Amino acid sequence: MQVILKEDVVNLGYKDDIVTVKDGYGRNFLIPTGKAVIASESAKKVLAENLKQRAHKLAKIKEDAQTLAAKLEGVALTIGAKTSSTGTIFGSVTNIQVAEALAKAGFENIDRKIIYIKESVKEVGSYKAVLKPVSYTHLTLPTNRKSFLYINLLFALFFFLPGLQAREKTFTVVIDAGHGGKDPGARGANVNEKEINLAVALKLGRLIENNAEDVRVIYTRKTDRFIELDERANIANRNKADLFVSIHTNAVKRGSTVQGTETYTLGLARSEENLEVAMSENSAILLEDNYQQRYEGFDPNSSESYIIFEFMQNKHMEQSISLASEIQKSFGACKRVDRGVRQAGFLVLRKTSMPSVLVELGYISNRQEEQFMRTAAGQNKLAEALYDAFCKYKKNYDRRKGNISGAVVAPVANEKTPPPGSEADILNKKQQATRQKTSVSSTTSVNRNTKGKVIYKIQFLTSNKKLPANSRLFKGYKNVDFYVEKGIYKYTYGETSDFNSIRKMRRTIAKDFKDAFIIAFKDGKKVKY
Repeated sequence: MQVILKEDVVNLGYKDDIVTVKDGYGRNFLIPTGKAVIASESAKKVLAENLKQRAHKLAKIKEDAQTLAAKLEGVALTIGAKTSSTGTIFGSVTNIQVAEALAKAGFENIDRKIIYIKESVKEVGSYKAVLKPVSYTHLTLPTNRKSFLYINLLFALFFFLPGLQAREKTFTVVIDAGHGGKDPGARGANVNEKEINLAVALKLGRLIENNAEDVRVIYTRKTDRFIELDERANIANRNKADLFVSIHTNAVKRGSTVQGTETYTLGLARSEENLEVAMSENSAILLEDNYQQRYEGFDPNSSESYIIFEFMQNKHMEQSISLASEIQKSFGACKRVDRGVRQAGFLVLRKTSMPSVLVELGYISNRQEEQFMRTAAGQNKLAEALYDAFCKYKKNYDRRKGNISGAVVAPVANEKTPPPGSEADILNKKQQATRQKTSVSSTTSVNRNTKGKVIYKIQFLTSNKKLPANSRLFKGYKNVDFYVEKGIYKYTYGETSDFNSIRKMRRTIAKDFKDAFIIAFKDGKKVKY
C-alpha cells in the first residue's frame, strides 16, 4: 500500500514522502500511531497544494536569508573571556554571546537558536559560525521528484580568548545502573548483579564524558545505594534527558547454559521468557515503601498486571528500537551471543519521556559469563560495545536534528588499574612519572620528516610569551615543543602518526592538564582531523 508520511521515519523516508510499505506495517503501525495516512487521490491533491504553498513561503525565507547574508558579509565579532594563569577559560562562549555581539553590531533581530558554532572553540583564533534560518527542508513535489533546500549563511567570528573553551552540552544521556543497596539483583556464585551493573555504567559514562564534548552524562547512582524504579525515570525526566539507558544482568535457574546479551524496549511481553525477565527486574519494587500506592496496585508477580503495557503508546518507540538494534549489533561485533531486541513491561521504562532501553549484559547464572562480566577486561569490553552503539545513535540524532555535534571518538580499551591509593597504584604513578619526564624522546622525534602524513600532538598550555624549557608551568614534562599562532605561544607534548597512541598519551597528561587536547599537523601546517 502507498502512504503519505506525516513525520520523518528512520530508514523509510521524510515527512510528506509518498512511500510504498507492506499492508500490515502501514495499517498496524504507521497509520494508528499517526506517522502516516493512506495515499488516496484526495490526500495526494491536498499534499500537492500544501507543498505549493510551502514552496512560496520557503522562497520568501530564502530571499530574506540571502539579504541577511549580504549584510553580514565582512562582519567580525570580538568576544572576550576570563582565564586562569594556565590559559583555562572561566565560563563559556555560546550562541547567546554571539547573538548579543551581533545585536551590538546592529543585527538585533537574529534569533540565537539559528546560530551554530561549527567547531569547538579551544584557543585563540578565527572561527566560523553558521546561521541556519532553514536548517533542512525536504520537499516532495507533485511529480514525486525530490528537492532539498539548504540555506547556510557563513560569517567570521573572532574569539579572542586567552585560553581554552569547552563545548556547550547539548545532549543529555542518563545512565541507570540497575538495582543497588539493599537490592542485590540477580546473584551469581561470586558476585551480585548490582556490582556488575554499576561497574559497566561508570565505565560507559567515562567513555562518553572523555570523548563526546557536547554530551552531558547523568547517573541515577554512582555508588551502591537503593533507588526506587520510578525515581530513576524521574531523574531522567527532571533533567530533560535525550536518552535513557538502564543496565542490568540476566539470570535463569541454576544449571542452565543459556548465555548472551539482549536489549529491551517498553512493550507487551509476548513470550513467557520476556515476561519472566520483566517480572525479575520489576520485583525490586517489593523492597520499596508503599509500592502498591506508588505503582497503582501493580503486582510484579502477576501476569495480569502486564496487560496494561499492551495499551501504552510510546511515541519514542522507533528511536528506542533503533538504539536497541545498534547495541545488539555492537555486542555481536565483539563476539557476544546476540539474543536480539525484545519488548517487555519494565516499570523503570514506563514513565520515561525520551527514547529508553534496558540492556541485559549477560547471564550471571552462567559460570562462564559470570567470570567474564566480573573482570575489568570483560566490563571494559561491554562498556565499549555500548559506547560504540551510543556514538552511532548520536550521529543519527544529530543528522535528524541538524545539529553540529561534538567530536565523538572511538573508544580505547581501558587497562586494568589497581584501586586508588593502593600500594600498586602509588608504584604505577611513580613509574608513569618517570616515563613521562625521561623517556619520551623516541615518541616526540618520530615522523618529523614524514611527508604527506598527519602528525598528532597534544596541546596542553598557552602563553602570551615564550617560556623557558624548564618552566614550572610544564609540571616536570620534558621534550615540550611549541608553535606560534597569532602571537600566542602554544605548547605541545608528544608527536606520533598513530592516533591510538596519541589518545593514550592525552589520557595520561590529562591527569596534570585536564584541558589538554589533540591537534594535528600535515607537512608542517596545522590541520583538522
